[in-house]
Amino acid sequence: MEEQGGSAREGETVHACLPGREEQIVRILREVESGTSILEVCRTYGVSEITVHRRRGRLSRRGGRQ
Repeated sequence: MEEQGGSAREGETVHACLPGREEQIVRILREVESGTSILEVCRTYGVSEITVHRRRGRLSRRGGRQ
């Protein structure tokens, strides 16, 4: 994986290691849980709907937030 300043090669994900990324994901999921539409949250944070659905799925498979 390349460093933050570089571009990722095809199939690599750099965003997972960026500072604050995990906190942003938690904020996004909390907003969705509180009733904000997924589309609105996606527009606000600049993420795709599929990203939100995938993260929700991963969270539920891990047994929810602690």
